[in-house]
Order: sequence, then C-alpha cells, then structure tokens
Amino acid sequence: MIKIGDRKILIKKGDITKEQSDAIVNPANSSLSHGGGAALAI
Repeated sequence: MIKIGDRKILIKKGDITKEQSDAIVNPANSSLSHGGGAALAI
C-alpha cells in the first residue's frame, strides 16, 4: 500500500470480478480503445 496525501492506494493481483472496490482503472490505450489484455476483459 502507498499513501499519497490522505489517500491510500492498494494494488492487488487477481480476479477483479471477485473484488470489492471503489474503482477499477481501465488500462485502455490513448485512443480509449479496448484492444486486448485487461482493457478488453473489462
């Protein structure tokens, strides 16, 4: 976990459909295209 100001960021590896979270970051490319990998899966 890292802390930035009053925010805490936790990075985890696993199945995102099984996680409870406030947000999921979408790794789309600069054209916002979901061409493959995690972006396509989301």
